[in-house]
Amino acid sequence: MKTILPLSSLIAVLAPAAAMAHGGAHLHPHGVEGWVVGLGIVAMIAGGAVSVRVARRGQDRK
Repeated sequence: MKTILPLSSLIAVLAPAAAMAHGGAHLHPHGVEGWVVGLGIVAMIAGGAVSVRVARRGQDRK
């Protein structure tokens, strides 16, 4: 099973999202909204990477 994104680029993508979540937590007095937005961004990125991986695996079988 091949991984499309190397670990270094995954960290490069996740680090700004985590920083945005942390910054959002400071912007909102409650703090929860900022973390939800940041986690949503991370989930979208992770979901896109998984869908691309599944699509490529389907092409490899042909």
